[in-house]
Amino acid sequence: MTNEPAKEIDNILKNLCNSNPSNLKFCYLNVNSIRNKFSDLQKIVNGNIDIVSIAETKLDGSFPSAQFFWEGYKAPYRLDISNRSGGLLLYIKSSIPSRLLHCGNICNLIQAIAIEINLRKEKGLVISIYRPPKQNSEYFLNQLTKMIDHFTDKYENYIIMGDFNLQPNESVLKDFLSSNNLTNLIKSNTCFKGSGSCIDLILTNRKFSFKHTSSYETGISDYHHMIYTILKSCFKNAEPIILKYRDYKRFSKENFDRKLEESLTNCGDSYDDFQNIFVSELNKHAPKKKNVLRGNNKSHIDKTLRKAIMKRSRLKNKANKTKNPRDISNYKKQRNYVVKLNRSAKFQYFNNCEEKNQKSFWKNCKPFFTNKHSKADTNIVLCENGDLLLENEKIANTFNSYFANIVKDLDLHEWTDQSDPSENNCKIDNIIKKYESHPSVKLLKRKYKNINSFCFRPVTVEEVKKVINELKTNKSVGGDIPTSIFKDSEFSFTTFTKCINKSIDTNSFPFSLKEANITPLYKKDDTLD
Repeated sequence: MTNEPAKEIDNILKNLCNSNPSNLKFCYLNVNSIRNKFSDLQKIVNGNIDIVSIAETKLDGSFPSAQFFWEGYKAPYRLDISNRSGGLLLYIKSSIPSRLLHCGNICNLIQAIAIEINLRKEKGLVISIYRPPKQNSEYFLNQLTKMIDHFTDKYENYIIMGDFNLQPNESVLKDFLSSNNLTNLIKSNTCFKGSGSCIDLILTNRKFSFKHTSSYETGISDYHHMIYTILKSCFKNAEPIILKYRDYKRFSKENFDRKLEESLTNCGDSYDDFQNIFVSELNKHAPKKKNVLRGNNKSHIDKTLRKAIMKRSRLKNKANKTKNPRDISNYKKQRNYVVKLNRSAKFQYFNNCEEKNQKSFWKNCKPFFTNKHSKADTNIVLCENGDLLLENEKIANTFNSYFANIVKDLDLHEWTDQSDPSENNCKIDNIIKKYESHPSVKLLKRKYKNINSFCFRPVTVEEVKKVINELKTNKSVGGDIPTSIFKDSEFSFTTFTKCINKSIDTNSFPFSLKEANITPLYKKDDTLD
């Protein structure tokens, strides 16, 4: 392989990858025997392409799959013909959910691999093909049509990449494209055996969904260029999962209660002071920690297994670098240990799931029974009038417009404002007067006609204690004080009760109104009138 084409294609792919980091990138190359060119291909792609299709691999069963392992990609989808002709390899990045599809005897009649890819919100079909020059073109295209018809009901979007050994202007290929509603994205010559021809093609039924389609000289094929395209819609890798928790490993309830009781003696009647003291003492005895997990983290993976996997990765990198038999042996031992540990962790985890409720069990087992399962994503993708909205601002504006106008078409009696528009309605008295004839206000007056005023009264320690003891510890809390810790600290109820009564006296919610710049509108003795 010459260095100049390799450097040129490497720079091109890097620039395209940097300018389109979240877009799915496809490429295809007729490599004409990969056995001695695999490392050169890795250097050229350099992780910049998501789906890599290779034709004329010329492999058979004597070549183990481990020989063609590519870091960052799944094990290749492989179709071997012989060590002298044909063959396909299809690489897909490990972050993209995918599976091999079967279509009966069709795949045995032509050289083709069909793959389903899951792009979070939609699924697509990728077909990699190779037609030998001696195979009848009409027969090949008829079989390919049967394959497309087999998957048409399941997939709306599909892309076919391969060496057809047919040019786009040939009538048999034109008829094939027309009958299957396909468009060829490649316009330039891709094979230079002779004067040059365009026989390496990328076909799709969504021509406007792709951009930056082109072909490049790699220097590792005999006559063929690498063809390349980018999907316009974005595919984002799963964001890491951040788990926040408190470390109760060294927590002593007796020590915590003693320190908290001492600190609360200097606490006034302000809820802010109470909360700050409580949280400060809790942070000392049960500090906050966080754990960062992979976006596609499995539920059964615990701390021991996670550390074993990290050690396996370190040993693997070392073995690949040194090629030392001892390092390779250490890596294999750790790899086998991880496999054994993983099986044990799965067995133990799902045994525990069976003892819990059925919802928990099936939630964790679903990915193993169906390929329709995909990780829940916090990112929202909205389909509006046939367009996919990915930007948060556009999605927010669409939701805002929908909910702001949601009742316009409903058959509701419209309430007419009887107040004088010239009045100053900023004051609370004018606001009450303005809405005194509103249907909801009239309904409240009828329902609570025996109540002339609404007010808060001071509470007792026993009442506060009763309410707090009824709280469920398995429910999440909005603040920093855990329910279980608060319920066990009964001596703090007295201080907490004082804070509540102080808030009632000052007509304020239990947080610093001064800092929030909020002035109370209602007093404790405001009437319904």
